[in-house]
Amino acid sequence: MKILLTLLATATLCSSCAGYKIHEEHNPFYKYGISSVAIPMFVNRSIFPAISGPMTSEVMLLLSSYQDLIVHPGERSEGVDAMLIGIIDSSEHMSDAKKTTALKLSDGEYLQSIGSRSKFYFPSTAAYYLTLRLVLIKNPSTADKQAVYTPLVTSLNHHPKVIFSKEIPLTASFNKIAADGNNADEGGVVNFTQNHAIMNRKMKELSLHAADTLKKEVLDAF
Repeated sequence: MKILLTLLATATLCSSCAGYKIHEEHNPFYKYGISSVAIPMFVNRSIFPAISGPMTSEVMLLLSSYQDLIVHPGERSEGVDAMLIGIIDSSEHMSDAKKTTALKLSDGEYLQSIGSRSKFYFPSTAAYYLTLRLVLIKNPSTADKQAVYTPLVTSLNHHPKVIFSKEIPLTASFNKIAADGNNADEGGVVNFTQNHAIMNRKMKELSLHAADTLKKEVLDAF
């Protein structure tokens, strides 16, 4: 009898654990009656170009990984239970949206490149600063969507149709020193000024970070 009870307890425990794992993989919005979500291209109000595409794509990939949740690209309304609206923002001033975070003194390994000039500090590391606001709204009307897109609206948590409203701060650092030439065959110290490859790579990193934050801080909480 004791053996039978032990086996039953073990089976119950395993079943419970298995149920938890299955639930983790399922649609996080099922209890709200949402089985399909439309995701239009995120609105880019930041001063950085080419960020809407990768950020929208990463969030779509994340939501598409959940079972029983159908994701539609674009602003579709018929046959869709909810819409996820994303708004990317930053300061309108480059000096605030892209800041120098570290300086280096022109000595040591840089002396040969600088030559006889007096020592000075130059920016060596900088960072981009953006925010992503995500709003999941059930069966939104035109007026509902306009309310979400209103720049002055920062919180919609009390809107009867809003499942969640989350603002995600995003920061990406990068090294501005491309080369620190120490001999005649090298080009000397080179600072990045308008390097689109660096920016595009960092925008991709920010997009991945946004999707990861959405999962950990919002979806895993449902």
